[in-house]
Amino acid sequence: DVTLINSKGETLDLGGEIDEVSQRSHPNYYANSSSEKEQQYHSRRQLLNEVMTVSGFRRHPGEWWHFSLGDQMWAWQYNQENTDNFLTARYGRILAG
Repeated sequence: DVTLINSKGETLDLGGEIDEVSQRSHPNYYANSSSEKEQQYHSRRQLLNEVMTVSGFRRHPGEWWHFSLGDQMWAWQYNQENTDNFLTARYGRILAG
């Protein structure tokens, strides 16, 4: 789970809380809003996704904050987009101990 911070180390508002169970959790929830504030949320979510994607992560389709690298979700999403180059997960489910 990740979010954005400013140069002072303060968390930026992305229009919803991490682990929030609501429609606002969807990455593109604010995409069509006419509100300037809500468009800022959308722009920040896009920035977060771009930075994480360039670094090899894949975002969970229903959660703006949830990114994966090397796990089963990451491999599944990669394989949906790249049918000629199949990947397997580097690791499976991790149980909290």
